[in-house]
Amino acid sequence: MRLKSLASRLSITSAIVISTFFFTNCTSMITEEQMAQLEELRRNESSLSDQIKKANNEVSKLKSELGARETELNKCKENREFITNKLSKWPVVWPDYKPETSEEPAGQ
Repeated sequence: MRLKSLASRLSITSAIVISTFFFTNCTSMITEEQMAQLEELRRNESSLSDQIKKANNEVSKLKSELGARETELNKCKENREFITNKLSKWPVVWPDYKPETSEEPAGQ
């Protein structure tokens, strides 16, 4: 009985040692091709990051320009509204203004 028990323990121990040896030697190593692909992907990622930064800068510039254009548009709308208001009251645009009746300049 002891011999069977010893043999059983020895076989289990040897199985553990062999499987440990097998699994530690079968680790995946990166190949040169995979390393080249990884470097290419890193370059692409860097390039895309730069493109994203440039696009974000462009968006900021365009938003700034749009804000300036909207400010200019609002000023034009205010001027148009002022002129439309005055034209609707024509010829009495400024009721407190009374032109002086002066003689025409000499020579005409």
